[in-house]
Amino acid sequence: MLSKKQFYTVIVKQSAKIILSIVIATIIISYSCKKIAGISSFVAESRAANMALEKRSEMNARLENDFKILGNGAERITNAFPPADNILSFMGALENLAQKQSLSQNLSFSDPNGKAIDYTVTLNGNLITLINYMKDFENLPYFSSIYSLEIRSGQFGWLDNSSIAMKARLNVR
Repeated sequence: MLSKKQFYTVIVKQSAKIILSIVIATIIISYSCKKIAGISSFVAESRAANMALEKRSEMNARLENDFKILGNGAERITNAFPPADNILSFMGALENLAQKQSLSQNLSFSDPNGKAIDYTVTLNGNLITLINYMKDFENLPYFSSIYSLEIRSGQFGWLDNSSIAMKARLNVR
């Protein structure tokens, strides 16, 4: 039989072993949790990067397909923005439109303002030729927008000689 002192010694030793085992287990569990958290974070980042890469790959494939459809569209887009110091081709296109519709036309251009040039077109003709001019204007291969349009009918109505004053903006490079 064990004496009280031996009994307490055995209990203290066993308790110390248990406490030491609990401390070691806590340290191991804490270390493992940190490792698992790090791995989880890495997996989440990898998954996000993979999703971003997939989206970029899909977008790249769509762009390649769009470029195939466009053909020389990039060149057409570049040509749609004439240089600010040389808008003669645009002016020529407007003159051709007026001649095609047998309209008299006056053009006045302002100085370039950043990436745009404001201009005014004054046309004289009957309603049908003015409408045809506007339809052809819409199909010009230039990035130009109309921001003001004033139409005046002639003395005998719309079928008589009428005028259009159009203020517009030509986007340039």
